[in-house]
Amino acid sequence: MKQFHEIPHLRGFKVKFICPTNNRGARVKITDIHNNVSIIQSYNYSDGASEGQAFNHLQSLGIEVSSFSVNDKTGESLLLSDNFDIKLKP
Repeated sequence: MKQFHEIPHLRGFKVKFICPTNNRGARVKITDIHNNVSIIQSYNYSDGASEGQAFNHLQSLGIEVSSFSVNDKTGESLLLSDNFDIKLKP
């Protein structure tokens, strides 16, 4: 069995779908948990899901996503990467 210090340290990106309102369309919030920085983008329906949109955005920045987890109760997702160098930007 592995010890805690043997598992890889990864950078987490929390992904949250924001429902549309009377004034704004649907949006996706991506939060870099490591640096406490977030961005909000208009929801892109062609990506099929907020996780897919966040994945595509991170990949476009050069941040390789290695794994993910989904909270079925809240609908929020966590994308994980071993890249700590590239900053999250719109």
